[in-house]
Amino acid sequence: ATKQELLKTFQSYLGKAKNIEEILSVEERIANLHSEIDRTGKDLRQLGDLVDYSTINIAVHGPAAASPASRTTLTERVRELLNGFGEFLSTVALVLLGIAIYGVPLLLLFALMFTLLLGRIGLLKKLWFVMAGKGRRTEKDKRDSAGKTEP
Repeated sequence: ATKQELLKTFQSYLGKAKNIEEILSVEERIANLHSEIDRTGKDLRQLGDLVDYSTINIAVHGPAAASPASRTTLTERVRELLNGFGEFLSTVALVLLGIAIYGVPLLLLFALMFTLLLGRIGLLKKLWFVMAGKGRRTEKDKRDSAGKTEP
């Protein structure tokens, strides 16, 4: 409504304008007001349409004092204790299962790698001895290289 009144005021100024610059300035403001009024009207219609499709959900609860104060009985406490212990046992079983699934194969793989590299088979030990043996020459090798061989 305020923009409508402002539009009427600008239209009255249009009749009082003295030169073309004033007329163009007032007409530009009138055009801007027309577009704002149209935009506002469109927004109001859209909001009105949204209100038509809106839904209100109401949940009604009685007063808190209406429900009697409940105290847990001994049997309920024992039941909760046993439920907690059951959850503990299931967690322990799950951890043990995880160790069996992931830990045992890893341990076997580690033992195999240890045996291959350092244990009875000892590929690294053999490689070390071979590399160390190349550095030392035996007496026989020294004589053979000098051209002296024993009969």
